[in-house]
Amino acid sequence: MSSAAAQQFEQALSLVKQIAGDVARSEASQVAKAAIKQADEHRQLLKNEAQLRAQYRELEKNIERQQQAQKLANDLGDAGICVDSEADLEMEAESQRERVLECEQQLEVLREASGEIKQREQEFVSEISKLESYAPKWIKSFNALEDLREQSGMELVDRADVISSMQATNDNERKTSFERDSLAKRREELELEIERLASPGGSNDPRLKGLADTLGGVLLSEIYDDITIDDAPYFSAMYGPARHAIVVSNLDGIKEKLVELDDCPEDLYIIEGDIDAFDDSSFDADELDGAVCVQLNERQLRYSRFPKIPLFGRAAREQRLELLREQREETVEKHAKAAFDAQKLQRLYQAFNAFAAEHMQLAFEADPEVELARLRELRSQVARELNDNKQREQQASAQLSKSKQCVTLLDRLSISANVLFDETLAERHQELQSHIEDLNGAKSYIHQHGAAAENWLQ
Repeated sequence: MSSAAAQQFEQALSLVKQIAGDVARSEASQVAKAAIKQADEHRQLLKNEAQLRAQYRELEKNIERQQQAQKLANDLGDAGICVDSEADLEMEAESQRERVLECEQQLEVLREASGEIKQREQEFVSEISKLESYAPKWIKSFNALEDLREQSGMELVDRADVISSMQATNDNERKTSFERDSLAKRREELELEIERLASPGGSNDPRLKGLADTLGGVLLSEIYDDITIDDAPYFSAMYGPARHAIVVSNLDGIKEKLVELDDCPEDLYIIEGDIDAFDDSSFDADELDGAVCVQLNERQLRYSRFPKIPLFGRAAREQRLELLREQREETVEKHAKAAFDAQKLQRLYQAFNAFAAEHMQLAFEADPEVELARLRELRSQVARELNDNKQREQQASAQLSKSKQCVTLLDRLSISANVLFDETLAERHQELQSHIEDLNGAKSYIHQHGAAAENWLQ
């Protein structure tokens, strides 16, 4: 072997040792061929580096998209939606869109219903407010009616009953007032008669006593003051209109005195007689059955019946006075009762009149408390209905929000559906990763030994 060839061999062996390490001289040629082949393969692999790395980057993006899509799928799973294929995804998206539409329609119906319920509630509130304002007035009028019923002792079932009862009360008040006034008049008459009978002689004309004194005589009734009750009718009838005459001792000068009188009864009887021992024999009288006939002269006579109530004589007057006093007491009691009843009826009529003017219009209306209780119960029912409807609104709104969110997730997921359900991504990624590792190894090999292999070939 020439020295030049030997030197060239040594250089080649040195290059082989740089690539493969210690190599037997006998194996150097074979190892060198293998290294050259391997270098060629690495160079060939490096020619596809850009394509492999682009494929790897695209695959990594798809894996990242798959992971993101899987997270979206997990979120859908949390919402109760499970999709196992692109077909499931499309069906579920359509279903959720329909549910969104249903929820929107349901929510619109519920909101309209809430509006109607609120309007009904407002109507109840308005009616309740009116009745609450009206109730105190009605209670006042009804209490006035109860007071009037208690005061009158009448049922007073309606307005017509009040009017008729008021009219009847007015009529009774007028009748009672008339009775009161009549009794007052009768009481005055009795008192006057008692006063007259209690006066000396019992004359019904108080002037006669004064006239008797003026004329110097006495009243005939005083002369007969001591007669018995049994004789009183006879003497009263016998003297007739002259029972209140004045007895004088002598008629001389009497006419002159009478002319001078300023005030005297229309008929004044004067009888001449002994005042201390009066004698009635001058009267030609015959007692008949219950009467007396007096012959006044040849051409005149007087017929007088016994009075039913004789007042001639003190005994008769006292008997009459006792009766009159009893009648007066009875009349006073009746008058007091009539006055009390008239005043009571007057107050009752005034109460009727005041009630008719102020309270009758309301008192017979329906009890507002009953209607208030009914309206308050209805308002409570409406409030509960409104609350239930609001809860349904909230549920529908929540379902709408959930369905919209699901639609959004499904729309986002549909973009990555091609990678979500691609089960080959992991395998291809592993395969490409192996190629990239080979590529990196080849790149390192060429970087370390590429120049040595080139030199060896040269």
